[in-house]
Amino acid sequence: EPLLAQAGLAQLDDGSSEARGFEVKANFEEVVEEMLRRDVQAMIARTGKATPNRAITFVDFGRSFKGHREVVAMKSRICRAMPDMAVSVEDCMQIGPRAAELKVTWTGTQREDFLPFFPCGKKATWQLRVRYCFDAAFKVEEITLHFDPVVPLTRQPSNLEGLARSALQLASTASGSRLLQVGLENAAKDNQRMILGQVQGHVWEVSASPHGNHVLQLFIAAAPHSLVTFVADEFRGRAASAAKHMTRSRILERLLEYCPLGLTMPLIEELLPSVVILSQHRFGNFVIQRMIEHGGEAVRRGVAQAISPHAFELARCQYGNAVVGSAIRHCASEEQQQLAKELAGGLGGLRKLHRDKHASFVVRQLKIAGVFCASADTGRRSRRAA
Repeated sequence: EPLLAQAGLAQLDDGSSEARGFEVKANFEEVVEEMLRRDVQAMIARTGKATPNRAITFVDFGRSFKGHREVVAMKSRICRAMPDMAVSVEDCMQIGPRAAELKVTWTGTQREDFLPFFPCGKKATWQLRVRYCFDAAFKVEEITLHFDPVVPLTRQPSNLEGLARSALQLASTASGSRLLQVGLENAAKDNQRMILGQVQGHVWEVSASPHGNHVLQLFIAAAPHSLVTFVADEFRGRAASAAKHMTRSRILERLLEYCPLGLTMPLIEELLPSVVILSQHRFGNFVIQRMIEHGGEAVRRGVAQAISPHAFELARCQYGNAVVGSAIRHCASEEQQQLAKELAGGLGGLRKLHRDKHASFVVRQLKIAGVFCASADTGRRSRRAA
């Protein structure tokens, strides 16, 4: 008999809905306690008496087995691939009216290549959160498995190898991305490159992922510059396109922030001809700001020369004003004066900019930089001469 039937749920009498709900809750709490005391192997076997359309999902790498045939085949494959598998329940709690979550430790040596998290021929140990969801008849409807990013476990060589062999799959999911990030943060420098070895050649695709881009950003920030070269290389030839992308632009920002100019200069040279267009873009403007902040004197001069003829219009732009303000803060005095002159010489001058909801930010930056008075005087002199 199914475990829940043993708990008496199948024999509930027809009382009021409130009494029935209380009895269901009481019986379910007993079921949860019994699940905690029970051998996990027997519990896994019990899913054979679950609903016909049940599903078992490994959330971290987006793999799901649905229906009786797939679930039975999956369990049989796991038993063949990992004959010494040992699973123990550390904790159990009810998380809803018809759901329970178990904290499980899973240990074993994979002999056949089936489970991505486990390297072949090496014993590995992972902690998982296993969620059981039941239908209205309290039969198992769905089981989901999350691998927990426990720091000590992510430092074990066999587990690092397991992360490395499934990096592409992990980077495509939210929980898998978090697991990779924990592994990268706590791995030795030599192992960081190994973890993302599978990503090399796929940086362009991973950088577009809402989850994978966070892994690349952390890798750029944490790893030695020599290990990050392949990320920059795969952006070459398409940097301007990446700067307009919601997540790829973030990778460009991190490269400009953390990497030396020798590594990023080819990307900067691609971006410079598009500075004015990117400065007005919702994502591109952030990339140009990072260029100004981290690009060195020559790069700042190049950006300032590109935006100066358009400074008045950019200052009034929702995104361009941030680029002009960044140039005023970081550029040399000569470029600051040139920008201030262009701003004061526009139609309406600084007074009009001061009243503009976007450009008023630029005027404040002029004041802070100490070039406001000179620019105002220049503007007044030019109008008198006219």
